[in-house]
Amino acid sequence: MYSVIATLMLVSCKKAPERTIERGTWKITSFNDNGKDVSANFTGYNMEFLDDGTVKGGYNQGTFDKGVWSYNEDSKKITVEFPISCIAIKFNFDWSIKSRSRKIIQLEHFDGWDSRSATLERN
Repeated sequence: MYSVIATLMLVSCKKAPERTIERGTWKITSFNDNGKDVSANFTGYNMEFLDDGTVKGGYNQGTFDKGVWSYNEDSKKITVEFPISCIAIKFNFDWSIKSRSRKIIQLEHFDGWDSRSATLERN
């Protein structure tokens, strides 16, 4: 009887997994592509990461591009994939999370050829 109660106490104290990216819309405030600042290309571009693994991106509430995203717990990386036809294709990589808070996410990508970094701020 006591072991059942102790087990229930341990299970109830276990924390739920932390959400990788907070709900809401995120704006791209900086984007560096192989040493070149291309942030201006993303002025007014917003992204929304949905719980079902889809991501929407678009300029100022306009037509949205749809893609997919996932988080790999083992590698601590976010993978984003958009269609080739949109500006957000620049995000089609595995991104390491450099830092994150409820308001800001800093991402980095390096694969030996390409080096990118991006900062997203929550709207």
